[in-house]
Amino acid sequence: MLDWIDLPDPSVQDFEDPFRDLSPEQFDDVLFVVRLRGRSRQQAGTDEERQKWQELLSETEDALLAGGTNIDWLLNRRELVAERRRKAGVMGTPQFDGQTITLTGFVAPAPNDPDGQPVAYLVPERGMCSHVPPPPPSQMIRVRLKKDWTPNYVHQPIRLTGKITIDATEQAIVVMDGLEP
Repeated sequence: MLDWIDLPDPSVQDFEDPFRDLSPEQFDDVLFVVRLRGRSRQQAGTDEERQKWQELLSETEDALLAGGTNIDWLLNRRELVAERRRKAGVMGTPQFDGQTITLTGFVAPAPNDPDGQPVAYLVPERGMCSHVPPPPPSQMIRVRLKKDWTPNYVHQPIRLTGKITIDATEQAIVVMDGLEP
């Protein structure tokens, strides 16, 4: 039997993510620097406000640097880290593609396929997609259900055995706030 931790592709899980190493205070300071730099570029506020913002910006940048955080280097890594995080969340383990697996999880409802075939998502924890944010795509399995079976209730625990296809797709799912890609 497979476990959920086995599904994400391990080859894209391990990467340098300097944002992960920041303390909550450092992360807040990085966000503060980004906001203050944005205000500075927009030339918003009065001369007095801009002077105060510049002082706060210098103080915050100096404090980050004193703590070992090079803010410019960190901000230059944003897009690379975002892309690696996206890959880590989306990529499934290729060795399972086409294999018959067994996995236990919870059924989350999904709109039927255009051909009327009932569909659901198998997710690792009860409440995912409706009461908490959906898991990363590598932790969601889109299941085409038999026409004569539907879950008895939302988030019914089940054990599924079937052939898995590792193929990223984009479908709308129902989450607490409405449809989400």
